[in-house]
Amino acid sequence: MRSYISQRYMEKHTKRYVLIYIFTFLSVFILDQITKMWIRNILEPSQSIDVLPILKIVLIYNKGIAFGMLSGIGGGLRVIFLELLPILAIFISGFYAFKSKDTKISILMGMLSGGAFGNLFERLFYGKVTDFFYFHIENHYWPAFNVADSAVSLSIFGLILLSIKEEKQ
Repeated sequence: MRSYISQRYMEKHTKRYVLIYIFTFLSVFILDQITKMWIRNILEPSQSIDVLPILKIVLIYNKGIAFGMLSGIGGGLRVIFLELLPILAIFISGFYAFKSKDTKISILMGMLSGGAFGNLFERLFYGKVTDFFYFHIENHYWPAFNVADSAVSLSIFGLILLSIKEEKQ
């Protein structure tokens, strides 16, 4: 009887982490796609809107990975870096989220996967990724990025913070 109760308890909690992961994944993916669609509808390529003294919204198409890196590669390397690695990251992060039994990990892995899938989706269907956040200080510009890039970057930063916190304990 006791093993049945503990098994039901584990199944219930595993479902909780799976749902957290899926909800976060879908939230990031949908928000990413909606913002990209909106930007493509209101701006022409390289047209910009000043939002703050340090932020412009600009329509830029990126054929590389985050922040325009690797945009010049072609052939087999392009398939590996821009298509296979994001797919692998999605599966590994999903597996890790389910196995971890930790709400924070499920959220961070959902953010990572949702962001990776958001850019992969555009890359597969359009051959390029829509970027639009463009931060700058005077004439020093950070490469343009999008919601998916932000989710991936923030999730990695969060995982690093969790790792540092665990090391201190």
